[in-house]
Formats: sequence, structure tokens, C-alpha cells
Amino acid sequence: RAEVEFGDMRPEWFLFSESQSRFIISIDPAHKAAFEASMSEAGLPLAQLGTVGGDRFKINARIDLPLNQLSGIYYQTIENIMAE
Repeated sequence: RAEVEFGDMRPEWFLFSESQSRFIISIDPAHKAAFEASMSEAGLPLAQLGTVGGDRFKINARIDLPLNQLSGIYYQTIENIMAE
């Protein structure tokens, strides 16, 4: 499962932005506070976009798809096009 909440911001800005010096990471909840403290001490901005785990990919109420469907699209698209 990957659940992403963008609030009032446009989701395509987060999903497809090519601006530099940004990255998405996944942190074990047990280490979240320590990671946030490290980022704060370094003066680096931080925003939690969502949570991960399970078998679905959700973005607000706009997208809710099973991961196996997305995996099939990702891994089989070129093969399917070549077979046509």
C-alpha cells in the first residue's frame, strides 16, 4: 500500500516535478522521530507525503489501484506492445 496525501496542492507537482534537490524516502516508523530531528538540525525542509504497506496505491480519492495491476503495466507494457 502506498497512500499519498497532497492536501490542497496539485498531485502532479509532487509526482512529476523535475526540480532538483528533492527525494522521496521511506522510513520505519520507529526511526521517524530521529530522522525528523536530523533533518531539523541540518536545517533541511521535510514533508510527509503518505504511508507505505499493503497491496494498493492510493492518491487522495483520485487514484486507488491494486499494486499487482500497476506492476503488470510497468513490467509488461513494452512486451505487450511488441507482441501486437
